[in-house]
Amino acid sequence: MSKRINTLTLGAVLLLGIGLLYGCSGDENDRQFSAVKEAVDSAATQVAEDFVEATFASVAVEKNFIEPPELLSEKTPGVNEILIYDSVLYAATNDGIIAYNFRDQSTGFIGNGKTFRSLAFHDGNLYAAGDRLYIIKDNMLEPIQFKIEGQINALLSDSYRLLIGTDQALLAKNLVGIETLLEDVAITCMTFDNNGLWVGTDGQGLYRWDGDRFLKRHLIRDKAIFDNVYAIDFNHDHLFVGATTGFFVYDGGRWEQWTTETGMPSNVVNSIDASDWMVYVGTDQGVFSYFDKNLYPVRKFETMPADVVRLMGNKVIAADETGGIFVKRGYAVKTLIEPIKKEKQEVFTQADGDI
Repeated sequence: MSKRINTLTLGAVLLLGIGLLYGCSGDENDRQFSAVKEAVDSAATQVAEDFVEATFASVAVEKNFIEPPELLSEKTPGVNEILIYDSVLYAATNDGIIAYNFRDQSTGFIGNGKTFRSLAFHDGNLYAAGDRLYIIKDNMLEPIQFKIEGQINALLSDSYRLLIGTDQALLAKNLVGIETLLEDVAITCMTFDNNGLWVGTDGQGLYRWDGDRFLKRHLIRDKAIFDNVYAIDFNHDHLFVGATTGFFVYDGGRWEQWTTETGMPSNVVNSIDASDWMVYVGTDQGVFSYFDKNLYPVRKFETMPADVVRLMGNKVIAADETGGIFVKRGYAVKTLIEPIKKEKQEVFTQADGDI
C-alpha cells in the first residue's frame, strides 16, 4: 500500500498503547458529572416521549411513499445513507435520492435509477455521491467537474474542504481542486475526533490521521479485528466503531468490545449514531442502544435488519434491508417510506396501541 502525505502540518500524533480489551475509563469527577448530566437528559427525554406517544399512537399509519415505475428497478433495494436537515430527510438509495419533508409529509425523488451511497452538507450545498460527486440544486443533480476515480462511498465535511472516500482512495476537495490523502484503500466511513480523523476501510483496517500522517490502528491481541469497518462516530470523547467483528468503544486509551457473546443481536454493525448521550447502533439482525457500558434492545426495532440508524430529536429513524424507512417515537412506529419489497417485516406487525 502506498501513501501520499498531506502537505498540511499539525502536531505529530502520539501512538497510544493498545492492549487487552477493557471498559472505558477516565477521571472520576468527569465521570460523575457525565453520569448526572446523562441521567437528567434521559429523564427529560422520557417525559417528552411519553407525551408524544399519547398523541402519536392515536394517529393512523399514513402511506406517504409514491412509487414511480422508474424507481422500482432490478437492483437490490436498500438505503445507504440518511441525512436530516431543516426538517427534510434525504435518503441515498440504490435507486436514487428520496426526500421526505416532515412539515407537509411530502415525498420527492432525485436521480431515479442512479445509485447513491453518501450525502453531506458542505459550504452551504447538499452533496450526493455514488458513481460521481454531485451538488443537488432545485431538485436537480449538478455534477462536479473534477474527475474522481472509483465509486464514492463516504463524504465528510470540515470547515474548508470536503473529504471524499472512494473504493480506491481518500481525497479532499478544496477551493482549487482535488487532493489525494491516502491511496490504495477502499474507504467505507469517516469521522472526526477532537483533533484528528478516523477512517474505516473495507478489508484494509482502521486508520487515524493527525493532519500529517496516517497510522493504522489495531489491537495487539488481534491485528485483523478492524479489517472491515462499516460504521464510525465520535462524541463525548469516545470513539464508536462498527465492524464485522462487533461494536467497539474507545475512550482514548482502552478499547471495549461488544459481540453476540455479550448481548449484541449480531456481530455485523452497519450504522452508528452517537449524536446524543444514548448511542444507537444498527446491525443486520436488529437495533440496540448503548449507554453507560450497557446495551439495550430498541423496542420494535430489536429484530429489524437495519442498514441505517439516525436520530432526529426524540425520534429514532431506521432503514431496513427492503428499502423501507421507519420512525419511532416512544413506543409508536410509523412508516415514512414504504418498503420496495411489499412483504412487511414481522417486527412491524401492527398491534393495538402500537401505532
